[in-house]
Amino acid sequence: MRTGHALAALLILLAAAGALFAAGLPGGFLLDDFPNLSGLERARDGAVYGGIYLSEGATGFPGRPLSYLTFFLQAKSWPGDPLAFKIVNIALHLINGALIYLMTQAMLGLAGRRDATVLAIVAAALWLIHPIQISTVLYVVQRMTELSALFCLCGVLAYLKGRALAAAGRIKPGYAWMSAAVALATPLAVLAKENGALLPVYIAAIEFTLLAGVARPARWKLWAAVFLAFPPLALAAYIAFFAWPDVGRLYTQAIILWEYLGKIVLPRPRAFGIYYDDYAAGVSQWSAFAMAAASAAWCAALALALAWRRKRRFLSFAVLWFLAGHLLESTVLPLELYFEHRNYLPLFGPALGLAWGAKQLWDAASAPRTRHVYAALGLSGALLLAGVTWIEARTWGDPLHQVVVWANERPASPRAQYALGMQYLFAGRYAEAGEVLARGRAMAPHETYFGMAHLLIGCLTDDVPIPETRAMASDFARFPMRPVITNLLENLVLQLEHRTCRRVRADDALELTQALLANPEVSGQYRWVALYTKGRVLALQGELDPAVRALEAADEILPNLGVLHLQVTWLASAALYDDALQFIEKGRGDPRWRPWQRALYAGFFEAWERQVREAARGKGVAVREGA
Repeated sequence: MRTGHALAALLILLAAAGALFAAGLPGGFLLDDFPNLSGLERARDGAVYGGIYLSEGATGFPGRPLSYLTFFLQAKSWPGDPLAFKIVNIALHLINGALIYLMTQAMLGLAGRRDATVLAIVAAALWLIHPIQISTVLYVVQRMTELSALFCLCGVLAYLKGRALAAAGRIKPGYAWMSAAVALATPLAVLAKENGALLPVYIAAIEFTLLAGVARPARWKLWAAVFLAFPPLALAAYIAFFAWPDVGRLYTQAIILWEYLGKIVLPRPRAFGIYYDDYAAGVSQWSAFAMAAASAAWCAALALALAWRRKRRFLSFAVLWFLAGHLLESTVLPLELYFEHRNYLPLFGPALGLAWGAKQLWDAASAPRTRHVYAALGLSGALLLAGVTWIEARTWGDPLHQVVVWANERPASPRAQYALGMQYLFAGRYAEAGEVLARGRAMAPHETYFGMAHLLIGCLTDDVPIPETRAMASDFARFPMRPVITNLLENLVLQLEHRTCRRVRADDALELTQALLANPEVSGQYRWVALYTKGRVLALQGELDPAVRALEAADEILPNLGVLHLQVTWLASAALYDDALQFIEKGRGDPRWRPWQRALYAGFFEAWERQVREAARGKGVAVREGA
């Protein structure tokens, strides 16, 4: 295929993919969007909260600051304009699709394939328009997955450039490119999302399959041991130290991986979604035989992929790339079992394998009539694939219809029922919201977020019965706390602070936080949330000293600039200027700040100290120097 024709085909493909995903633009925010993006509302209030949002995001170490930076740049669009966020997600997907094409062409060109361009176009098409990508592209918070994939793809491209230079005899520039690809792109990908750490594994999958026959430069094995083998081995040792394998989880993941593959090879409407919290690990959902058979099948596939890495390179690559992409999220880490967005970059392996298989059939057809049949089948398959994607995107484009469909399709999923209730709540249909949330609470009494969401209705209307706080407190003290409770508690406190709650009082919120703190299972970040909420509620009641002490207890669990700022503000407002300065000094010297946080926060501490001293002078109050 000529370069001009390939470029035209790629542009048409990108335009078609953009049009398909654009059907989902009218949709709204979902699930993890709220805990990850809700900080944007305060980030608009000034540099302090902007710094908090960027450096203390809702995720674990290292915090995904690059992803949060892109959200922060769109802070003005939160929470009223999800379309603006989704447009950026679609644009990133199209950029990644172009990178998939360039990577495939470079990879196969280096391997000496004359059909590199054709295979690159077909593989990019399958990857771009596949409906399993919907839950990454149109789910705002999964921009993290897209950004991590972008840096991984850039890293692979840089590596391939280095390999090409080395193959042409330019050894030093080749190694410079290869080393920079791993050393720079991997941390950038990790700072978008942690599974960017798999970049060296992706490169290894390419090297040991598609590039197995390409001559390697001198000392490549030594280089590969340092740059390709050591990082994933170090990561594996780290995970092994902190996460003991759950055998039932591993067996269940084997079945889930086959389900993912089934959806990739035979996609169908209404087969995709995001609510799989009813998917149980172990024999409660699958028989021991089924789990053992699925695991054995993957072991066999892996063994064949390694054995055939020179004879059946594309099939070997398809298996190894797919499994490489699932090493973190679909193995031992105690994450939720099932999410389709985990296939975003791993999908490329099967896509290239299918493209190669189609090309093999085409080349084997000697009669023109056979090729006409193959062309018709290929066109029909592409249209069917695009049709399923369009149907799924249309579902995502109608927030209420979307959750109704998912709630009907996953009747055993508490989260799907909760989403339906919350969508009715957002739409102002309080009676229907109350009914759905009440049913959900009856269906899953251990899921306390149903009662918490139901309680929020009491802030908005007098017409819907709400749960008794005492009964909810009893549940909070017994049942596990879920991440969504964080956002619901924050929402309730904001309503109380704005004095917009009709039937929920500060005493009710305080009783709930006390119950959470009495729950022996509530620890770490969740205990921090309970103490932070307790402090704010006590401040609402005018109990300054207990409020400050509650935030101090939260600070002992996890340092947070926002908590410190709140304490300083309260103390300064009460004319306790020396106490406020002592808190500033304590925060300034806290050894738990990360290096970039310490550098970022230094200016805030200086500004706070200046403001407190100026306020004290304005009131004629003397404060100690250097307090």
